[in-house]
Amino acid sequence: TGKYDKKEIGVRKESTFALASEKGIITISGPEAEKRREEELKEDIEDVSEIKGMAASLGIAKGPVRVVSGGEEAIRKIAKGDVMVTGMTMPDYVPAMRKAAAIVTDEGGITCHAAIVSREMNLPCIVGVKAGTKILKNNDMIEMNLRHGLVRII
Repeated sequence: TGKYDKKEIGVRKESTFALASEKGIITISGPEAEKRREEELKEDIEDVSEIKGMAASLGIAKGPVRVVSGGEEAIRKIAKGDVMVTGMTMPDYVPAMRKAAAIVTDEGGITCHAAIVSREMNLPCIVGVKAGTKILKNNDMIEMNLRHGLVRII
């Protein structure tokens, strides 16, 4: 119709969760998105010092963690040399990605936004680690060896 629901756009900017299954793709926004995401990605995270995922862009990196949950927050928090840890990236994250030493995402695969952009930028990136935003904390020092798909807290 050419009309947009501005309230829904605002809700989606805050939080959106998409789930693909045999039944199809569902998209949830707002507070329910966070609740559903927690349920789907629930994982035991006690005493974890190493996480694995899919190496989307090879390389070795070391740096302090900055956990972010949106493009605007990423732009404010990420400094040159930081490792950006987030649920997923979207185009509004790109300015922060340019400053980051590496990227870690909970979600995604080899063709997700973080994977494609990190390859274009020659930036080490690991995707699909599931609980990186829960395990890794701001200021944790980590090292990434993406030949092996590993992120290790040091």
